[in-house]
Amino acid sequence: MSDTDDNDDQNNNGQILTYEDDGDHDEPFDATAVPRRLLADDAPPQQEVQQAMYGHRDGLLYDHVEAFNISRAAKMSFNQLDSLRQNNHAKRAIRVLSGRHRLEIDEEHRLDPTDPNMVVATGPHFLDFVIGRDRERGRNIELRLVDAQILQDDFLDHWDAWLEEAPDAWKRDGFLTNNSPVAITIRYGQNQEILLPNLASTERRNFHKDRDYSFIKSFTFSIATHIGFINVREWSDMSVQEIMMDNPEAYDKDDEDPSREIVDLNTYPNYDVFGDEIPVYGKGGFKIFRRRPEVADSCGSLMDLGAAHTLFEGAQEAQGTGENAVRFSVYPLAFTQYLGNIQADGLMVPFKRRMDRLDANIRQGLQELADAEDQEAELVGRIIYPVNSQAYNALSHRVRSEAKFHAVQLGLMTSVFSGTTVERAALKTLWSSRLRLCNNGLPHERFDRKVSGEDQPECMRFENTYRVDVFQLPSRRKNGRFIYDNIIAPLGKAWSHPSILSAIKNTSIVFKKEFIPKLFQSASYPLTSLLTHFWNTYKNDLKENYAIDPSVVEMVAMLERALNYAHTGSARVLTRKLMDRSWLSLSVIKDGLPSISPKFITHASLSTGLIMIELDKWPVDKATSRPLTASRRTQELTWGLDHYQNFEARFTISLAIDNIPQSSYNFVADPTLRVLCYISEIALKRFFSDVKVLVKEAVLKEISNDLTLRGPSGIAARERQTALKSWLDCDNPLSFTEDVLPQLLMAIVPLQHQKLTLPSSHLGSQSIDFFVDAIMTQCSYHGRILRPPFSKKGHFHHLASIAIKECEKIIAISDLRNEDSEQLIKESFRLASITLKINHIPWSANPDGGRGAPSVRMVHNVWLNLGAASLHSNQHSAALIARKQSRQQIAVRSSISVQLSDARGDWNALDVKLVDFHTVIHKTILPREFDMPSSNTSTSTTEAYIEETYNYVRAAYDRNKPLHHLALIASIACAGLLPHIYAPMKITQPKQNSNFTDCLRNLEWETRTKRGASQAHIFLKMVTFFIIALYDQSSPIFYKSDKSAWFKKHSSKGITVLLICRLGLAKPVQARAFRSAQWNIDVKPLSTDEIDCLYGDVLECFRKGGKHGGYDVIHVLMGTKTVQSLNLMHQAPNDAGVIWKIVQTLKL
Repeated sequence: MSDTDDNDDQNNNGQILTYEDDGDHDEPFDATAVPRRLLADDAPPQQEVQQAMYGHRDGLLYDHVEAFNISRAAKMSFNQLDSLRQNNHAKRAIRVLSGRHRLEIDEEHRLDPTDPNMVVATGPHFLDFVIGRDRERGRNIELRLVDAQILQDDFLDHWDAWLEEAPDAWKRDGFLTNNSPVAITIRYGQNQEILLPNLASTERRNFHKDRDYSFIKSFTFSIATHIGFINVREWSDMSVQEIMMDNPEAYDKDDEDPSREIVDLNTYPNYDVFGDEIPVYGKGGFKIFRRRPEVADSCGSLMDLGAAHTLFEGAQEAQGTGENAVRFSVYPLAFTQYLGNIQADGLMVPFKRRMDRLDANIRQGLQELADAEDQEAELVGRIIYPVNSQAYNALSHRVRSEAKFHAVQLGLMTSVFSGTTVERAALKTLWSSRLRLCNNGLPHERFDRKVSGEDQPECMRFENTYRVDVFQLPSRRKNGRFIYDNIIAPLGKAWSHPSILSAIKNTSIVFKKEFIPKLFQSASYPLTSLLTHFWNTYKNDLKENYAIDPSVVEMVAMLERALNYAHTGSARVLTRKLMDRSWLSLSVIKDGLPSISPKFITHASLSTGLIMIELDKWPVDKATSRPLTASRRTQELTWGLDHYQNFEARFTISLAIDNIPQSSYNFVADPTLRVLCYISEIALKRFFSDVKVLVKEAVLKEISNDLTLRGPSGIAARERQTALKSWLDCDNPLSFTEDVLPQLLMAIVPLQHQKLTLPSSHLGSQSIDFFVDAIMTQCSYHGRILRPPFSKKGHFHHLASIAIKECEKIIAISDLRNEDSEQLIKESFRLASITLKINHIPWSANPDGGRGAPSVRMVHNVWLNLGAASLHSNQHSAALIARKQSRQQIAVRSSISVQLSDARGDWNALDVKLVDFHTVIHKTILPREFDMPSSNTSTSTTEAYIEETYNYVRAAYDRNKPLHHLALIASIACAGLLPHIYAPMKITQPKQNSNFTDCLRNLEWETRTKRGASQAHIFLKMVTFFIIALYDQSSPIFYKSDKSAWFKKHSSKGITVLLICRLGLAKPVQARAFRSAQWNIDVKPLSTDEIDCLYGDVLECFRKGGKHGGYDVIHVLMGTKTVQSLNLMHQAPNDAGVIWKIVQTLKL
């Protein structure tokens, strides 16, 4: 697929689906433009990018900013990144994202722009944009040249006939009959090359033939000029005769120096005593070349953003006492922070001087012409006005030459990851085409192909936009020839003036040929490697149309936004609320190279390549509890608002399920119903948000005109405003509590109402069941008309609909699957409503007896009381809630695994009974105990490799690996044995090695006084990590010769290789296994086959053992003596493990 196809989305019939961001250019080129689908609503101002370049801190006091500032940025050379890319070391590149880095370009790639052999070359020049304004009404009409010519001919040939046939109503006001078309505005150019060598007369003739400015008041146009550096290796001198043919006069200085003098080229030396060329200048101030390059290399260049201000500084600014003469913005490229593009509201000061001189010369010439013709000339005002300017690397223009945006800037991966669940046929076709597009090459891979190969454009492209006031010109000069000779050509040639080239030299960084494409590729390689990782991880799921985890979608969206920033430098693509917290926007602005906060992806996870997004730390909006997202605009503009709202609802519920507080609905005995209640609560809290918005907007609209008044009306309005603020801060805004209802009454009820009561609905008092039924009924269909308790502007309907669907999925795979799912969901909404103290809700306006159907729109000033007695049967309440049971009995019956259906849901190992352990063996993540802080696992004296090993195992844990799962199961048992986890001091060793294992399985479990020997959650974590680290060949300690610190740390807590043998996960092979055993010498790890066989037996015990499956597992792993030891233990510590809690239940 060619690059010209990058943005074409086709349906099965080959029809192209066009979107505003896709397709060909239809507006002037803007190097910093970003697609609409990536425009951020909360983007940082572009000025912040420039401030960060100078080390200015923004003064924000947010925790994530402080954490970012505490972390120091290290240097990262271009050669390091380029080596990673050239050698395809993607995992090592991803590791770079785990810390802050600043890119430094090695000196070997740079060239000195002030070297005498470094020549600045100007050209070619391009007319990029022309738009005119007619003299009569100032209306803008934009057309291509060919369209303009056709329209002009039609006006000349067919106007009268068209007017004759026009409807009488059109001609009634006399405008068409009394007027004629007078001008056509031409949009002409679109990167049309001009000022071609030896074609000046042809261009002048074409300008004169194609353009008539007689009826134009003014027109605006842009000229883009390529300015590049050439490193000359060999020169040859030109003869004086050859030079003087085009330059009869020569000066020692340019025309901006009043002290310049004429020199004789026959005698004026070419070189000084140091061998450097002595410059001479023509009458117009341009340098006269007296030698020509014979062997030269083209170079690349980028603007030095740190010096860019010198191009726009006025006289006072140059002395450090004023502001820039022109306001400008910088746009760093390729994560460099200090190299890139600039845009300004005017022209650079050196060029502005040349333009002012040109404008003055035109006006002087017109005056002299009028004097010579003995005509009275009107006072001629300024003719050429500066509009704006930009400077950017030509590579950016080439990459986007065929399309408005290259695929690497469009966020295509985000649209593919987020669009798997689209339902409309047209959108499914669009999604399939984008999936194929990415399968044929990810956006950054397409960019790499586009810029690969020789002769890539690497020069700078300077583009100035001007406005010409044609109205000031005499009638005889309002033609293309005059405009071309006196304005277009001189402005293009002005770029070659020494004063301008000198300024550009001082603000440019010059690189060797073919370096700039590599800079883009290598600087972004860590980020694109992570994007590739996500693609490779989920491409099969995408192929099957599976919904992708919302957190993954958001991470991809943030990465693509950061990648767009690398190509445009525009802060408009950075979603500040989320991307600041992930460090991605903070890092690209303040450091250059991107980095990711460990609160999103741990540094251990990035270091190992086992990428895990930290869902429990995902940021949410404080006011609405909605998760912060970066994909919203892409999803809304590509798949529609409804699609995004459903996505956000699923994300909200997913985050809530993964983070159910321990205290939430602890009176509910059944774990599945507890999950349903919490999901319902999340949906109802969105209802709170909708109601608050409804009331706030209505009340503020009522009081806005009175807030600034004096007297009773103003006082009443301000009192209502104060009450409204207080009510908006309430956690349960729909309750009748004394700290809530009075504030609502004072906010809603106007002063003139004598009764301070809420207007009631004509439906009278209803029950909670009525409220729940209304929710369930409207969520069961997707009609356009929303009735209370839903509002058209709100989000409750979307979230409630998704919540109900998620509840249905959970019920279908739970122990309640045979129950009536609709009644269970209603029960959950009822319990959540009671818990949230929903006593009344806003409703629709009461019927007024008029004609037509009454309004069903929810309003702020009619409220429905929910205090009526419920007709609810309470069947599920009795069976599932058991309110009369003691908290201790409820705790025994409650499951901490509140999300049985989700393998990634959080769980507490120490609170799961062994008889129920089969319900959590599918968990793919470690239990909560592994996230609990522990002074034992990481201290200031801990050797670095030990902490690194713990971080590695935490990130590398894979429940699908038998050894990993066995280690966790054995560790839970070990925690249950506490504090009896030691072997007897004296052991009678068997004489035969074959009896070693039986001997260990029959040893007593004893206790000793050791620090930490009673802390179950510490042992659970340490034993698991200890076992996995010794087995895993990729762990930091596996090949470490000196593991003494590792074993010393664990043996002090009773965690030894002998313990691993007693837990059944290693085998003793030497007599020393019973005392001071060494791993892999006295005690050997189990083989892969032995582990697989053992794991199969354990799973079989869980699956078929029923109530006594836990007994069977302990017997298989550790032997009968361990079961007997557990049976003798009658009281467990507060945080003891599973075995303690089920001894009497199992009657071991």
